[in-house]
Amino acid sequence: MGRSPILFAGRILLLVLCAGMSAHAATPEEIETAVVKAKQWLYSKQNNGNWESVTAPNTDNKSPDGGNFGGTTALVTFSLLCAGDNAQEGPLKNAADFLLTAQSRGVYSVGLRCQALALLPKSPKVLDALLRDSKILLAEAKPNAGYWYSREPLDVYDHSISQFALLGLAAANDVGIEVPDEYWGKANEM
Repeated sequence: MGRSPILFAGRILLLVLCAGMSAHAATPEEIETAVVKAKQWLYSKQNNGNWESVTAPNTDNKSPDGGNFGGTTALVTFSLLCAGDNAQEGPLKNAADFLLTAQSRGVYSVGLRCQALALLPKSPKVLDALLRDSKILLAEAKPNAGYWYSREPLDVYDHSISQFALLGLAAANDVGIEVPDEYWGKANEM
C-alpha cells in the first residue's frame, strides 16, 4: 500500500507554513551573551595551557595528535584573539607560550599557528617562531605553490590545505616576515 495522501498533504502544508514564517534575528545582547558563553566553554576545556588531546605529538603525520599537534590550540587561540581577548595574561598567555614551542609540523597546524602568532605583541620570540613556521610552510609547498597531504604527486594540490598555508604565510608576511614574491606569483596562478 502507498503512502497516505493525507500525511503527504500535511507535510506539504507544514513546509509551506514554515517557509512563510519570518525568522527571529538575534539581538546584539543575545549575540554578546552567546559569545561570552562560547568563550567560557572554550576556556573550561583548556588543559595545561593548551587544548590538545595529548601532551606530546605521536608519529602519525596526518593525525591531529601527530603532524598537526598544536593545531587545536592554534585554532582556539586565534579565535579568542579575534574575539578581543588578551594574550598577555591568564589562560590565553599560557596558550600563546605553548604555541611558541609546540612541535607542530603539519601544514594545517603551522598555518593556523602563524595566524595566531601574528596577532600577538611582536617580540623576538614571536618573530622567530613566525620565521620558523614560514620556512616550514614554504618547504612544504609544491612547485605551483599549492599543498597536498604528501610530497607526491608534485602537480596536484588541495584547496583546503593550501588555504591554511596561504593564510598563515600572509599573516606572517603582514608582520614583516618576508615571503618571496615568486611564491606569491605562483600562488596567484593556482
